[in-house]
Amino acid sequence: MRGMFLKSMGLVPGFVDLIIIYRGCVFGMELKSPKGKLSPIQKETHALLARCGMDVRIIRTLDEALAALAAWGIPTRVVGDWVRHRNVRAA
Repeated sequence: MRGMFLKSMGLVPGFVDLIIIYRGCVFGMELKSPKGKLSPIQKETHALLARCGMDVRIIRTLDEALAALAAWGIPTRVVGDWVRHRNVRAA
């Protein structure tokens, strides 16, 4: 049922989890657990998106997400707070 509902909404199998549009550019993030792997349809769809000009990143941690945003030149406000929060938890 869920698959039929999502398909009826126009969802394409294998599409990225997050789409970010910033200053006329489109970026994609695929969120995975530390050991999660892309399915064959995800690999195929991500390759198609890359050929269309979308930079797609596989994200496994918050640090990877922040690094991708920085690489894309997308400003964030959470970096300072995240660093403080992470250091408090590690202590």
